[in-house]
Amino acid sequence: MKHGRLMIEPEQCVLPDVKKTTHFLERLCGLLLRKKLQANEALYITPCSSVHTLGMRYSIDLIYVDKECRIVKMVKTLRPCCFSICHSAQGVIELNANKLQTLNLEIGQRLIWKDI
Repeated sequence: MKHGRLMIEPEQCVLPDVKKTTHFLERLCGLLLRKKLQANEALYITPCSSVHTLGMRYSIDLIYVDKECRIVKMVKTLRPCCFSICHSAQGVIELNANKLQTLNLEIGQRLIWKDI
């Protein structure tokens, strides 16, 4: 996995500790078999347009982004054993449940990946 951070224009850090998938197995597993994310931690899965929480024991928030990393959909508190899909998405950022309400993000905003 790559390690980085997600920024919004102009260079304001939104998520300081993000892991980005780099191959199929990382995308396949996602957060399954992993302990809960830390407060400022996130997982960026790309390419991805749907998520499930089957087998997970905690809820998550989701940010779906298009190929230009513009926010196209946000999902608050996806509970365990549920599904979410966004056909126009190219990637999804998984966060701790209730994290979205602290970020003040909007549909259409562009996120910028920065390697650490």
